[in-house]
Amino acid sequence: MTEMSEQAKLDQFISQKPQQKYKFDGKLESDNVLVCRSDNDCIELEIKRNNMINMMNVLESIYADELTVLSDNKLSIKLDSEEVEGEDTISTNLSVNYTPKYPDELPEFEIDVLEGDLGDEDVQNLHNDLVDLGNESLGMPLVFTLSSTLKDSLSDLLLNRLKSKQQVESDKKQAEIEAELERTRGTQLTIQNFNEWRINFIKERNAKLEEAEEAQLQKLNNKDREELKRWNTRKSGKQLFEKDTTLANSDSNLINVNDKVVDKREYQGVEGDDDGEQLVQFSDGE
Repeated sequence: MTEMSEQAKLDQFISQKPQQKYKFDGKLESDNVLVCRSDNDCIELEIKRNNMINMMNVLESIYADELTVLSDNKLSIKLDSEEVEGEDTISTNLSVNYTPKYPDELPEFEIDVLEGDLGDEDVQNLHNDLVDLGNESLGMPLVFTLSSTLKDSLSDLLLNRLKSKQQVESDKKQAEIEAELERTRGTQLTIQNFNEWRINFIKERNAKLEEAEEAQLQKLNNKDREELKRWNTRKSGKQLFEKDTTLANSDSNLINVNDKVVDKREYQGVEGDDDGEQLVQFSDGE
């Protein structure tokens, strides 16, 4: 039985789950690399780390439609972000130029924006992140790691933008709620502000009463107008009582301090007595 080539092994492995995300894993001391779908689902390939032709074949198998081989040492990969609701997809092109010492040194690469909202600062930040990642993975096949990381970073960028917009909207609604609560909460009641309100209320009420009275007077002739004025300015019983102390003391003046209290029962049998009355008052003045 003919042994399968490394390329055939890779093609068969990828064809099982073509939509799955793949990653490379390699070591400095080994010429073998692992292509993995997960930590426990990998295939080992005997590919020398400095064999660019074989590595490009691996990339062509994974990026069948996105990869363009420009030369033996140059390639480009079209990478799009995942779709994020409410955000426009970002499309980029990762251009790679293998250096003589690759993979023991970083390849030269550039990120070009093909479509979508991605400013120069965003591009530079993405480039810096890939450089840091590449320096941590020297000695391993880097291009696939760089390309898959770039694709994920583009998607994360859109997700962060969406979350930022949602946070702004949430903060706006929260501010509106707090403003409404503050409006309905009102001012704390104190004796001072209550008295201020009471004075203003009485002034406003009296002003309205005077205005209504004046409007009523305008409808009357002179005689009726004077009569109504006298009626409106008359004092109530309470006002008279509070003003004239003699009225308040009049009832008490009817009782003499020398009055005596007599028990009627001492005079039982006297004609004209009222059995219903037990006490009779006699005044020395009578």
